[in-house]
Parts: sequence; C-alpha cells; structure tokens
Amino acid sequence: MDVRDFRLLGAATLDAVRARAAAAVAAWAGQWGVADDACQVLCARPSSELAGVAWEARWEARREAGNRQLWLAFPPALQQSLQRAMFGRDDRPAGFGAAPGQLAALAAERAADALGAALASALLDADAGPGAPAQPPAHLLARGAGTLCVTVAIGAARCRILLDGAGVAAFAPAAAARAPLAPVALLKALHATPVRLAVRLGQAELGLSALMSVAVGDVIRLGRAADAPVEVLAPDGGALLRAFPGQTQGMVAIEIDGRH
Repeated sequence: MDVRDFRLLGAATLDAVRARAAAAVAAWAGQWGVADDACQVLCARPSSELAGVAWEARWEARREAGNRQLWLAFPPALQQSLQRAMFGRDDRPAGFGAAPGQLAALAAERAADALGAALASALLDADAGPGAPAQPPAHLLARGAGTLCVTVAIGAARCRILLDGAGVAAFAPAAAARAPLAPVALLKALHATPVRLAVRLGQAELGLSALMSVAVGDVIRLGRAADAPVEVLAPDGGALLRAFPGQTQGMVAIEIDGRH
C-alpha cells in the first residue's frame, strides 16, 4: 500500500513563497530593463489545470535534510512578451532592419533563461543548474501534496513554477513555542457531569400469547421479594450498585447499600 503525507498549507506559507518569488522577479526585471508593473507574481495550491502543462526544465538542490525540486514551464508566447516589455512594440515592416530584430529576440531569449535561473535560485535557496526535462510525479499535483505553483505573468504569457513539498516546507513559518498544558484532575473535572442511571427492580418472562393479552391494570410478578435489594445499572448496562427501594419527601427513592 502506498501511503503519503497529507500536508495543509496556510496563508502565511503561500505569502512567504510568493514574496520570495516576487523579490527575485523584481531583481531580474531591474537587470533586464523590464518595468515592474509588467510582471505579476501569484502563488496558489496546484489545480487540475497543471495536469496538461508541458514542463521544460527541472532544478534540484541536494540538502542533508532532503532534496528540494522545482519544475519550470515557459509558454511559447514568453519570448514575444519579453521582447515587447524590454524594447516596446516593433511596428517596422517585415524585412526592414532585420538585424536589430534578431538582437531583440536573442536578448529576450537570454532574459527568459535568466528568469528561470533567478526563480530556481530564490525558491531552492541554492545555485543549481537545470536538469533534463521531466514531468513531475502525478502525486505532486494532488490535493494535500504540500506543493505550490508560482505563476509569473508577463503580458499575455503565464510562466509556471512548481515547487515540491520539501522546498515549500523551507518557507513555512516556525511554530510558536507554547507552554505545556497543566495536568488535569480528571475525576474532579467530571464531578459536575450528569450521569443517568437505571434501577432494575426485577425481571419477568412472558409468553408471546400472554404478552399480547396484557392490559392496563394487570399485575406482573417480577420474581423477587418486595424487600429484596434492587440493582443500579451503569450506563453500559452492568450492575454497579446494590440498593433498597423506598420513599422520601413523597417521591420514590432508593437507598444505596453497597457496590457489586
């Protein structure tokens, strides 16, 4: 049987991952001449739409406490969106000034590579190079896997970054230290708890025909003497106390005689 942890991620962890990714994107944008308002960084738990994403690269940082992994998926429109963000819209006729256009495209390609490296370095907290393209295991996209998806929107392009549970755990805020709970006297705490007890006066066996003919006013013998002790039953039905029936202040009562 395959057993995996179910990890719940709070808003503080999502904010910490998004803040780290946003800082890396802002630093990258300043280096490559991309306006800050041209990039938007979002962080969310994986959704079903990631199942169809073609992941292009994978980074891995090896740690003593466990390896951290990250996957990148850049859409085909990224290079064009980057080129416009870096150099503005190119309205020149086709075939006119091809060399500057080729340089702009090359710069946008290099900027995309630098963006992937910046995000991997920031989220893995290590300088690790990309490995061979590989799809993340299916269980990392399942609910409760502890993974997060960072989306960097540049124009119409949406770049996806999937960070595994080990990487996300590094950003989780440390649990606040709490004083140990004081010991509880269980019997004292239960003193005010009401308990309903049943009293068994006796037992009788009736045939089905006799039971069908029982009417109001009939007397059924219980098979015990009137002055014999009765049983007080515990909530589970077992005999708990021995008592004698009586009367006090005009009400039927029992007097406890001992324990069973």
